[in-house]
Amino acid sequence: MLNKPIGITMGDPAGIGPEMLAKLLVSDTKENFRIFANFSCLEKFSGFNINFNDRRLINVQSTHSVSSVKQGIPSAASGGISYEILQRAVENCLNGNLSALLTCPVSKYAWSLAGHNWPGHTELLAHMANPKNPASVRMLLFGQELNIVLNSTHLSLKDAILGLNTASIVETAEITNLWYKKYIGDCPNILVAGLNPHNGENGLLGTEEIDVLIPAVRKISNLGISVSGPYPADTLFYSCKSNNKIPKRNIILALYHDQALIPFKLNGLDKGVNTTMGLPFIRTSVDHGTGFDIAGKQVASIKPLLASLFLTENILRERKELNENKNL
Repeated sequence: MLNKPIGITMGDPAGIGPEMLAKLLVSDTKENFRIFANFSCLEKFSGFNINFNDRRLINVQSTHSVSSVKQGIPSAASGGISYEILQRAVENCLNGNLSALLTCPVSKYAWSLAGHNWPGHTELLAHMANPKNPASVRMLLFGQELNIVLNSTHLSLKDAILGLNTASIVETAEITNLWYKKYIGDCPNILVAGLNPHNGENGLLGTEEIDVLIPAVRKISNLGISVSGPYPADTLFYSCKSNNKIPKRNIILALYHDQALIPFKLNGLDKGVNTTMGLPFIRTSVDHGTGFDIAGKQVASIKPLLASLFLTENILRERKELNENKNL
């Protein structure tokens, strides 16, 4: 499978996905990929004249009317089309036709309008990969200056904090350690971020560090995983970003979505890649949304898409080398 093409999904057709994919087709990138798209949407919304005989293009016909899709506006039709495209691509991953999956952004609101109530790609992919027994998955953010794993995915801040528990943090560390060993060939060094200001000031500003995080770090360490913390989150992110001597195997374990995504995206949307750990296949994604506000204006950059594609290729290359070394 490691020599198979990388599958790329169009995402929501009302957003910038069609434009990004059209620009990718005319770029000089040499990576081996297959684009899963609805040809009618690609022709209507990309802004480019596309050669639909290109072997890299795969048409996913839809039960939804393309005429109901309005550029820049999420709808049941756009959500349904993006869902069907993702479903087709996942099927190709599971049957061995693809080496990995790279997803362009979708609208969760459009999915809900189409009757698919999922908080994000991450959770839906786990379900599609194994509907009867979905795997526990985590988001891993790869950047030039920060690598971060999220303990919770798409939850409200209130639910993420109320649901914080030692077992979940230990599981996050185990998933991260297993993924790194499988695809990178090295064990990560996990740095756990604190929840409260100043790490709770010994319980004066909150007791989660004492009650949840410190016991979690102790249990993770007892599993033989390299871990330390918890650290005050503000200084942890700053230190990791500013210290060029910190090796890439260092990864921050963040406790909720925006604790991770705000500092990560400050590095630039074209420098970060989202990866899903725990799936039976490699999945990466651009680190931005559907861009409904700029759809059709021909200003969407393909730098984030290229960054995701290059990282996916590098992960596959690392995995192939690991397999070859094992067989020596």
